Amino acid sequence: MSVRRFGQLRDGREILEITLVGGGLTARVLTFGATLADLRLAGADWPLVLGAPEIGAYEGPMAWFGAVVGPVANRIGGGRALVAGHEARFEANEGANTLHGGTSGTSHQVWRLAGHAPDRVTLALDLPAGLGGFPGNRRLRAQYR
Repeated sequence: MSVRRFGQLRDGREILEITLVGGGLTARVLTFGATLADLRLAGADWPLVLGAPEIGAYEGPMAWFGAVVGPVANRIGGGRALVAGHEARFEANEGANTLHGGTSGTSHQVWRLAGHAPDRVTLALDLPAGLGGFPGNRRLRAQYR
């Protein structure tokens, strides 16, 4: 496992790239969105996933490519839903809809490096109640191995 600086977001936050090698595979994971940015099979000269060589693409047209999407994947029509009998209103980021958790969703967050070993990495993210309109504090972990 190796870690290097991948780039800097427009707001100045630094993004790391973690490289894992094992079982004939090489994976590159970003702390932005816990994104699987590259996956290669030994002997194959092409990537197995779509990724970008620089962070700017992940802030734009490739916002969800390889990222951990949440707290909801897909759309919440009209940006609202009943949660425990109460209407919850969520951040609209696709017209009136909430797509993939909105701009404050997991794919747009900088995850922290929570643990690692030579063949694995664990990224962590804590989301407070109310972020993007979603109720409840959330503690998330993503592990690549």
